[in-house]
Amino acid sequence: IKFLEKLSEALNKNDKNSFGTRNALDLLLLYPILLVTSLMNCPKQALFLLSGIPRFLKAVHLLGLKTDLTLVHREIHFKNVLVNDREVSLFDFQYMVLSHNILDISTTYRFESEDRKFEEELRKLIDRYLSRNSYSKEILEGLIVFSITHALTEKSFSNRKRQQLVNLLRKTFFQNT
Repeated sequence: IKFLEKLSEALNKNDKNSFGTRNALDLLLLYPILLVTSLMNCPKQALFLLSGIPRFLKAVHLLGLKTDLTLVHREIHFKNVLVNDREVSLFDFQYMVLSHNILDISTTYRFESEDRKFEEELRKLIDRYLSRNSYSKEILEGLIVFSITHALTEKSFSNRKRQQLVNLLRKTFFQNT
């Protein structure tokens, strides 16, 4: 994420204009479409999908108060990362936009949280990120709701994959209760 921030700082205004954006208003306008599509794909999960609305709205409100857009990858997961002795390489940049870097944290959480081996490390990484940046846990939770809702628009997912995503949504809702 730091690399993408540095790259973003080096871009001039014309370069930045060549990227799409995902600011709070963009997310707010996109969410109802994603929600309706997810409800059509997963009607049995309507309760959990609908219960995400207040968390998302709170997050998007808080996110709207921030203006620090930077390049975000939007699909950071272990299949898009290559690690060797001295460096880390990131692949698959076709979804890159200007947005809030916490968007990468929420999508990485969605992609990697189903792997129990990395769950504790991922949680530590998120806690460290939140302690070092000006984003709140409420923003992260709302963006996780957005990310999972977005993922559930995919018709080709198996019932097992859909259930994993809904379980992640439950976990997001009840991890502090």
